[in-house]
Amino acid sequence: MSTNPPIEAPTDYATARQRFLDRVASLGGAVRSHLHPRTGPAGEEVATDVARFGPGPGDARNVVVVASGLHGVEGHAGSALQRLALAEGVVDGLPDDTALVMIHAINPFGMAWDRRVDHDNTDVNRNFVDFDAPLPENPGYADVAAALNPADWDPDDTAWQGEILGYAADVGQAAMFHAVSGGQYTVPDGVQFGGRGPGWSRTMLEAVWGEHLAGAERAWNVDLHTGLGAYAGLLTFQTADITEPSATITQPIAEHYYRVDRTVEGEAIQIGVVGPGLEAFAARELPGTLIVPITLEWGVHDEVGTLTAMRADNWLHNRSDPAAGEHAERIRAMMREVFAPDAEDWRQKVADDGLGALRRILASGL
Repeated sequence: MSTNPPIEAPTDYATARQRFLDRVASLGGAVRSHLHPRTGPAGEEVATDVARFGPGPGDARNVVVVASGLHGVEGHAGSALQRLALAEGVVDGLPDDTALVMIHAINPFGMAWDRRVDHDNTDVNRNFVDFDAPLPENPGYADVAAALNPADWDPDDTAWQGEILGYAADVGQAAMFHAVSGGQYTVPDGVQFGGRGPGWSRTMLEAVWGEHLAGAERAWNVDLHTGLGAYAGLLTFQTADITEPSATITQPIAEHYYRVDRTVEGEAIQIGVVGPGLEAFAARELPGTLIVPITLEWGVHDEVGTLTAMRADNWLHNRSDPAAGEHAERIRAMMREVFAPDAEDWRQKVADDGLGALRRILASGL
């Protein structure tokens, strides 16, 4: 039986943010808030809040970053895990040379509106590409775009699912997954759009990296996600190839499924993701810092159910009124259900896996 409490049930963004800030203040952490230019559904302020414990920027040999909300709505669970980790004492006994940095809601607009994407419909985890070079191509997206991005939304329509499943039967499961989820840079109002240039969240995050990772010999970046995989199952993604130093460091930490997350020639499934984005940033701005980027992701729903919600959300924000439309609340509830469910067994699993991973990292000798 678990000795950890489950993460808290999801709530609205403003409440989650205040609970995080209150928890940080109670522990004496230093906070800097990066205000977003847009507001939440009730006109509330939205921001990315960065809390630091331990030595200040430039004074820590090791930095452990724990980040939530890159895909906004997924931040409801990520925020709850961050708050639980602080409540359960992860900052107690930090080594003198180690800093812990909590980045709350990288994409605060998406978290406030229960969207994965930002205010420009950009999937922030597809935004870390070189926009001065030819953008990655995903030709299969054109084959599924009409099914994924409806001009009209009928909650009872399931015909599009047959189109996606038929496409998978024709091209194979891997090619279908690439077409649907690999990211795309051609349809700005479509799902999985990677943007036309560096967005607000990427620009802000790179500034945070530059400030908080300066002078570090080693920097962990633990990115919290939900939605992919079996229900309550933990997937651990690692950017480095198996023989690289950061992979060797990560293996004792990752007790679950382990997958290299770096794109190689001929396999563009993971274009524009944050791990390689941090590596590229560090190569330019943080020479001498060993980057250890991992993603912890908990599955929630089957792929069809997740796509059903994402498809409806895309329609709501691009072709309807997300604030007061007829289906607005229903679709936001759908998004929360497939990315941050209220089920206690799921919340318990996130707590156990997440706290376990963070404790192993902080006890690893770094």
